[in-house]
Amino acid sequence: MKNILIILGILISFSSCAQKNKLKNFELISYEIEPNGNVDIGSYSRINENGKLDVYINGSRGKAYYSYELGEDELKSINKLSKQKLTEFVSKKQLEPNQGYAGNRNFISFQKNGEQNTLCYIVPFMNQEFTEVSNLLRDRIYAQKDSAKISEFKIDFEKLEKEIIKQDKIYDYLPKKTLPPPPIMPRK
Repeated sequence: MKNILIILGILISFSSCAQKNKLKNFELISYEIEPNGNVDIGSYSRINENGKLDVYINGSRGKAYYSYELGEDELKSINKLSKQKLTEFVSKKQLEPNQGYAGNRNFISFQKNGEQNTLCYIVPFMNQEFTEVSNLLRDRIYAQKDSAKISEFKIDFEKLEKEIIKQDKIYDYLPKKTLPPPPIMPRK
């Protein structure tokens, strides 16, 4: 009986030390603003406090839903975002001269200590620490493993679109999507 109590105590201490998501109501969305002003959501992800990552993707293969369990190291990396306000991860607010941007915009939102943190961003404007977390999440979100497919879960797209439009206006320094210029042909 004594041995069982010791083992139980050890298991409880290990489970209480397990990494948890410090960021509540974590959402990450990849989106585009269409010419008519509507929001086109390419992916939506949410992470619960135990590290369950739910993903919706509307890509070239159609709409799909996935669920992954994040490991302790992944949660530890994501929790780095709790160190400071999201705006403090922004390292610049404009592209280099003659540089264009053809990627999607991103919207991140979570609560930390009861305070809501939101940011619309593009990866080239973010510092290295944030970019590492963003890349980790991108790799998990777009893994699209058949074994991780789940049935559809509820997403309030209307609410998300309103919040993205509101936040996108705040971060008005984000560049418009542009195609690269055509290559310069050598003269004959």
